[in-house]
Amino acid sequence: MKGNGPLKKNKRSIAATISAGLFSLALGSCDLFPIGPEPTSTPTPDPTPLPTAYPQYSGPKMKIAFIEYGYNEPAESAYDIWKVNSDGTELEKIYEKDLGNNLLKVSPDGKNLAFIDDSDIYNPMNYIIDFDGNLITKFEGDTGLGQGFSWTPDSKAILDGIYYKGIYRDDLETKTSTQVYRSWPSTYDHNPEMSPNLEKIIFVHHEYERNYQVRIMDSNGKNAETITGGREEWRDRPFSFSWINNEEVLIETYLPKKLMYYNTNTKECKEIISAKNFVNIKLSPDKKIIGGDTQTNFCAMDVEKFLKGDTNPIYTTERAYNYSWSPDSNYVITATFGSKNLELLKAIDKQGNQYTILKKENFPESGYINTITCSPDLQ
Repeated sequence: MKGNGPLKKNKRSIAATISAGLFSLALGSCDLFPIGPEPTSTPTPDPTPLPTAYPQYSGPKMKIAFIEYGYNEPAESAYDIWKVNSDGTELEKIYEKDLGNNLLKVSPDGKNLAFIDDSDIYNPMNYIIDFDGNLITKFEGDTGLGQGFSWTPDSKAILDGIYYKGIYRDDLETKTSTQVYRSWPSTYDHNPEMSPNLEKIIFVHHEYERNYQVRIMDSNGKNAETITGGREEWRDRPFSFSWINNEEVLIETYLPKKLMYYNTNTKECKEIISAKNFVNIKLSPDKKIIGGDTQTNFCAMDVEKFLKGDTNPIYTTERAYNYSWSPDSNYVITATFGSKNLELLKAIDKQGNQYTILKKENFPESGYINTITCSPDLQ
């Protein structure tokens, strides 16, 4: 009996200890059965690189204007025109209304901007404003595609093709509009572009829906002649004309997509390339480089070699569909897309180096950029 006493006592002690431990466990503070942190799984590395902040652009000063489409805004104010300095300062919205298209062009002297306001689709207007948003004047616009105007090289007027009416010269000084070329009934003459010496105008003539002719005439509307023609996949599409000099001009058709060359002296007209995968073609201001988007990257080629059939690029950069040449021809100013980019606007030089112009965090709205145009800083 005496030998069983200590054993019973030990059993009672162990049971009491276990009971106390379980009670403490229920309270979450058990010393007998300590609870460690739950095991964590090893995170999978994210192969996507973090966005890179590029250095701030510090090249020649520019004023940049662009159209921003705010997809969260009401339709009547979705398209806005903004301006910003090339160092990212003085960002300002200078026009807010339903532009209805993406056409914005700076005058050759860099002082004014031209665009189309078709908030009233039955009465579109060509607006001319300065870089502060002040209205200079306005003229009747195109009720067709609304993609057909251009500046004259002397910055004194814009040329515009108006549906079923003809080609007009809108003079900024006199604020008058003069018909230069009269369209035949049910035809559409548009996309006029004047030669650097102000002597010739090239334009596209559409009739019978998809049939087109490229025509050239004297700047007073006389002596119009057909250069080439064809049939498009869509009707009344815009063409793009780029004068290399007073005699040579590049012609970009829409559908089918191709790039042609015409010489006013020799009358030579030839197709250079099928431009199906080379779009938004623009000559640099010095007329030495032709650039375009290949849908994978931006490609720049020497104009002189290009006209001889050499399409090897002198340099390529990342894709730049919405872009503008800098006034000195040394940079491409482009918009960025996607959440992985920190920039909204950036500059790319001929070596592919990238520079920040405007960061997304400094832009007060959530839209994307459709059109960019650049002017030298005249102040």
